[in-house]
Amino acid sequence: SKALDEVRRGEYRRLSGKDRSYIKGQRYTLLSRRKNLSLDGRRALKTLFKANRRLNTAYVLKEAFGQLWDYRTERGARAFFERWKDSLKWQRLKPYRVAVSKAASKAIFLPTDIFRSPKSEGRASPLTVNCIRRLLASA
Repeated sequence: SKALDEVRRGEYRRLSGKDRSYIKGQRYTLLSRRKNLSLDGRRALKTLFKANRRLNTAYVLKEAFGQLWDYRTERGARAFFERWKDSLKWQRLKPYRVAVSKAASKAIFLPTDIFRSPKSEGRASPLTVNCIRRLLASA
């Protein structure tokens, strides 16, 4: 979310005039998950994405990253994260690359013990997932 917000602020500074007006007041809409938005919010997103391709890409990356928490095995989660990280290579979104490199330097990955705990039955507990989310958000 921080990376998306940095992209939004950067685009706002970069643009002027009418293009800038599409971004103004859309922070909540951009930072919300699509499924949690009202019909008006989804329409606002659609209009914003037509006007600004970079924000569209950043939003799609944010939404795609949310799929990480649906994996039930360490192997699947790691494979997804590596594919997601590789998809950043072709994007010109520095805040995302910075966040991933900070996470890598702090060794903030999916800890292997999450999936190996006998109580977890191969799934991450909601508490552990929230801890990882906070660590990644602070990266």
